[in-house]
Amino acid sequence: MLKLPLSLLLFLLLIACNGENEVASLLTGAESYLPARPDSALYLLDSIKHPEELSRKGEALWCLLYTQAQDKNRIKHVSDSLIRIAVRYYEKTDLEERKMQAYYYCGRVYLNDAPQAQEYYLKAYDVGKNLNTPSLQGQLCANLGSLYTLQKLYQPALTYQKKAVDYFFLDTDTVSLSVTLRNIARIYVCENKLDSAIIYYSIALAHTSDSHKLYMSNELADAYSRVGEYERGLSSAWKAYSKTETMD
Repeated sequence: MLKLPLSLLLFLLLIACNGENEVASLLTGAESYLPARPDSALYLLDSIKHPEELSRKGEALWCLLYTQAQDKNRIKHVSDSLIRIAVRYYEKTDLEERKMQAYYYCGRVYLNDAPQAQEYYLKAYDVGKNLNTPSLQGQLCANLGSLYTLQKLYQPALTYQKKAVDYFFLDTDTVSLSVTLRNIARIYVCENKLDSAIIYYSIALAHTSDSHKLYMSNELADAYSRVGEYERGLSSAWKAYSKTETMD
């Protein structure tokens, strides 16, 4: 059973006491919960029982936010019907940030179909070029980089991962930054450019939290061993091993 935070209960109470603009308030509240409490956002969105009866604008926003809430709650996308409603609506408007979001989450829905996901990510990237949304732009570029990596297209993968690094620096998102730097290092390993891989693993470790240091130190140790720098490799391996005392 979902344990609702006090702030959400108070919000629902206020909505219940004022019927005017109830749906608009619920949508605004759901969006505000998405970054930190996506479970609460999903609860609010589920409280709107018949979104298909809303105005076209309201239905499109509900579909977009619901897809986003599912994604953030790691609920598997089984249909593109909701996000397609949002895409069709926002494509006909000048709401550029909403359009970018719709394209991005359409890419997320099509994640198991790399060409389709890539198509919508690129549309989102094109729309977002002149927007100031570093968090979403960073995630977008990182996901594009990952798609290209899966297809072994390493040069475009590097291009977009490095763009993601720039956006995460702007957003001061150290978690995403460190993971993206690690992904760049992995691409260089695939290309057998181990000196570059070592540089990026080292930078990633400088920005990462303890929870990721075990894995990154272990990968850095492997890179060192491949270039014959066994003492540095052993040192990194010991750093990785030391983290096993505090991690499952």
